Parts: sequence; structure tokens; C-alpha cells
Amino acid sequence: MPFIIFVFCRILITDHFGITPFAGVNIAGHATHYIEEKNINNLSSKHKDFARGVIERKKKHVYPCNLFLDEIKELKLNPRKIKKQCFNIYVMSGWLEMIKQIKKKEPFSKNDPRNFNSWDHVETLGVFFTETGNNNIIDKELSNYAWSIILRDYKKEYYTWFIISFYESLVLQFYSLKNLIILYILVMIFFYISNKFKFKDTKMLPEINNIKALIFSILLIQFLSLILTSVTNIPYIRALSTQSIFFVPSLFTFIILYFFYDKTKKI
Repeated sequence: MPFIIFVFCRILITDHFGITPFAGVNIAGHATHYIEEKNINNLSSKHKDFARGVIERKKKHVYPCNLFLDEIKELKLNPRKIKKQCFNIYVMSGWLEMIKQIKKKEPFSKNDPRNFNSWDHVETLGVFFTETGNNNIIDKELSNYAWSIILRDYKKEYYTWFIISFYESLVLQFYSLKNLIILYILVMIFFYISNKFKFKDTKMLPEINNIKALIFSILLIQFLSLILTSVTNIPYIRALSTQSIFFVPSLFTFIILYFFYDKTKKI
């Protein structure tokens, strides 16, 4: 309940549901992969200049990140591989361009060529992003722009991307956690062999129903997190690791408790 109250208050204050307003920044990376000159006329007037700026940035990127969808098809390249390879570049380009459009700020002085791909010229852009202040408006506009392109012109391509990404995220997450899973399995085997704990009749453990509800909640949140990550991001360990920090420990702790807990003792 306290968390629900916090989220509700945050929506009222910031007009944003998430803990960190960054989903729009990421989804705009997908839009940059799809966007072409022909899409600009269908955009709202406030997003047309932004789209033109993004396209100009994209044209200057190194190969293959400078390719548009038509060119990718003509060259018979794999668009999914290119999106994965270029996604971070697309994300940063859209983010910097929207800050330029809305807040009239750039990492370097006006007309400085280093404003293109600014991340190549500084150790970190953290100071610049901090100085730009509230990112909620930036994120919201990026989200509105991106979804207007994707839902109108690229629903099929994006839906296919999402389905495959969810599967890849699921596999990659378990692969990234395999050592931790093996460790817990070894612990369970050790408990069993050493007879330090004994298997109990699961029917004799009604007291752990509350814990079952907690584990179910964790599994549900894990599933939803994978969906949301697949919607906005690409399948890679850095994005998935933060979503699964409690997944394996909570699941295997429950399994150990369920099978080895002595009912005659208090937890």
C-alpha cells in the first residue's frame, strides 16, 4: 500500500508512472531505427523539426547505423542485427536532439561539430544531462513521437520485434543467472545429503501460504518486467540484470523453505 500511494503521488506530481522517466528515451531509439523521410509529413507539427534533426543525425552515423529501412532491405541485411548494433547510438541521438529542440541546450557551444555524437568527445555526458534538469518533459515528448511513428507505420515490424525480444530476454536472463541457479541447486543437494534438514510433507505447511503469495507476486513482477523491458529496450544483460536481482534468491529460498523447513520450529 505505501508503494501504491507513492506511485499515485508521483503520477500527480510528475505525470509519469515509472520510477525513472526513461522509457520514452528508449522507445525513441526504436523509432530512429524505423523512421524515414516519408514519415515526417504524418507527424504533428511540433515533432516534424525533431524528426528532421534525428534523420540528419542518422545520416552522419557510421555504417551500418546510417542505413534506413529501404536501404537495409535493398542490401539484404538483417534489420534486427542492425537495430541491436546501433540501438544505443539511436537512443543517445534522439535524447540529445529532443533536449536541443525543447531546452535549447547542447553539450558544446552552438555550431560546434562535437555536438554530433557528443559521447565520443567527453568521458561522460552525465554532467550535461544533470544540468538539463527535469527529464520528464523530454521523456514524454520522445514517447509521444516514437509511438506515433511505430503505431501508425510500423506496427507489424515492431510487434515481430517484441515477440522475438521477449523470448530472447527470457533465455538470456536464465543464462545470465545460471551460475546462481547452480549454486542454489548445490546447496539444496548438500542439505539433503548431509541430512541437516529433512524433507517434510508439503501438506503440513499451511503457515507458508503468505510466503506463497509473496513468491507469486515476485514471479508476476518478474514476468511484467520482462514484457516492459522487451517493449522499450533490447535484449542484453545490462538491461535485464536489474530486473532479476531478487528473482533467483526469492524463488530458491521458497523452495528450500517449502521442502526443508521443520514445522515444529519457528521461522
